[in-house]
Amino acid sequence: LKEGGVLRRLFIGSTTLSVIEESDMLTVTVPTETKMNLPEKLLVGVHPNYPLNPEHFHRVLKGLENNVKNIEFFTILKEDEAEQTTREHLLKLQTEYKSFEPDIQVYRSDDAASTLSDKMKLSHNSILVLQQGSRSLTDKLFRKFTINELVYRAQTPLIVLSK
Repeated sequence: LKEGGVLRRLFIGSTTLSVIEESDMLTVTVPTETKMNLPEKLLVGVHPNYPLNPEHFHRVLKGLENNVKNIEFFTILKEDEAEQTTREHLLKLQTEYKSFEPDIQVYRSDDAASTLSDKMKLSHNSILVLQQGSRSLTDKLFRKFTINELVYRAQTPLIVLSK
C-alpha cells in the first residue's frame, strides 16, 4: 500500500478502498514502507449484523499458525445502539476462540477512532482484521479513519475478510 495525493484520491478514488469493497476474496494489505514481523496479536473488528466469515478467518489463523497468541474482538457501536446483543456476540466469539486467550472490547463511535488508534500504536506485532460489511468499513467516517490513519499513516497491516 502506498498513500496517493489528496487530488489523486479525490478524482480517481482509493485503490485500497475499491479492493476492500469489491473483492470476494480474502484481502491482505501491507504498507510498503514497513518492515513487518509475523503478528502475535490480531485485532478483529466484528458486529453481530455482519457475521465473521469463518472460512476466511480460519485460513488467516492457519496461515499464521504458531505465531498468533492473542485475539481481541472489538465492535464499534453508535451512541443509540444497545450493547446487550453485541456483548453476547463478543462473548460467543471469545468462547469459540478460547485457545487464543481472546479479549473483547466495545467502542462507542465518539471515541472509537482515537482509542483504536492508540491501541494500534501500542500493539506491536499486531494486525488489524476487519469483516467486509462491518461498521469499520461501511461507516464512511470510520472507514476513512481506518484506512488513512491506521493503514497509511500508522503503517498498520490490514486483513479484510469477505462477506
